[in-house]
Parts: sequence; structure tokens; C-alpha cells
Amino acid sequence: MQVDYDPEVVSYGQLLEAFWDAHEPCKKSSSRQYRSLILTHNAIQKEQAQASLKAQEEKKGRKVNTEIEDFTSFAYAEYYHQKFSLRRHPILLKDMQGLYHEAKDLADSTVAMRLNSFCAGYGTLKDLEAEIDEFELSEAAHAYLLQRIGPQLDSRAPGRIKSLGGMID
Repeated sequence: MQVDYDPEVVSYGQLLEAFWDAHEPCKKSSSRQYRSLILTHNAIQKEQAQASLKAQEEKKGRKVNTEIEDFTSFAYAEYYHQKFSLRRHPILLKDMQGLYHEAKDLADSTVAMRLNSFCAGYGTLKDLEAEIDEFELSEAAHAYLLQRIGPQLDSRAPGRIKSLGGMID
């Protein structure tokens, strides 16, 4: 995934913390396609990424299998991989497909990204309630999100990624 961010709102260091919290970086990947990787855009990012990797190894007491490389180009994953958690909720996906007719537009949508993250258990019920009216959902999808997804958010197992409070776009 590529993250576009405003450094006045969220720092690169905060993004690195969220990255480490989001997965088990010591696990070996089953293939190159699913490896843990940080692509950096400049020398400062590379230095920060390397320092954060070293800190993770010290914290965990073992080798971190995350690679750090220079960014060269971005390629989308296959569209059936896009918004994976959202796709498991057809009523929400149907609303998004009504708004975003092209698969690339759905993949690029901030609204679909936020819905996908809530469907995956990231964020809190308070976050959802604060944002839900901005999603332009049908009445049925709105009710589904509050009744089916909302109650699960605060009951998720500890260790989920810390919410950046909607700072990532």
C-alpha cells in the first residue's frame, strides 16, 4: 500500500509506528509477494526506517524480516485484493460500487479505505460515529454499519493497530 500523508498532521515516525503495530514483522513471508517491506522516498525516510527496524529488533529480541528498499514505482495489487475486509460486507460494497464505478476509483477512495478499516476492526465505535455521516451510505448500509460493525470495534482483541484518528488519507 502507498500512504500519502501530510507531515504537518502525522509524522513519518508515527506512520512507522503504525506499520510495526499492524503486523508481525518477525514472521517470514511465504512468498516475495507477501513480504514485509518499507519503500522509502529519500535518505531521511530510509534512515528513519532503518532506525525503527533496529528498535523493533531490540524490542522483540529477534530478527525482524522486514526489508527496506528505495521506492521506484507503485503498482496496484489485483483488484480482488483491494478493500478485502469491505468485500466481506456486500451491502457496504454495493454502496461503494454505486459511488465508484471503476475498480481503480474504489481502490483510491478514502471513504472506501475508512470503511475497509472499520470492517477489519480498526478504529473505535466513537471514530465510526464521528465519521459515518460523511460516507454517503444508503439508509440500509448506514444501519448495517452501526448495528453489525460498530459493536465489534471496541471488543476486538488487544494489539490492533492504534488508530491515527483519521489522519491518514
